[in-house]
Amino acid sequence: MFDALIVQKLLVRKGLGKKRPIWSGNVRRNDDEVTLHELSEQLGVHRQTVYGWLRRGKLKGRIAKVGTQRIWLVSLSHASTGIRTGESS
Repeated sequence: MFDALIVQKLLVRKGLGKKRPIWSGNVRRNDDEVTLHELSEQLGVHRQTVYGWLRRGKLKGRIAKVGTQRIWLVSLSHASTGIRTGESS
């Protein structure tokens, strides 16, 4: 049995999915919020680097729950003031 999350992952894997995952759109407070993965793609750094910034307080975020999933969301306007691109984890 396939649920929406599995179908979305399969679509993304084949390059057929939307840019933003379906499940993250319902928990965003505004269009300024992005997931850690989306932010890492925009900055051209590994997602573990972005998570490291979050963990060390250089980046502010919040956890949104969707069912049993937890999603980190970061405001782009806050991210631009808290980090510098090219910085390593």
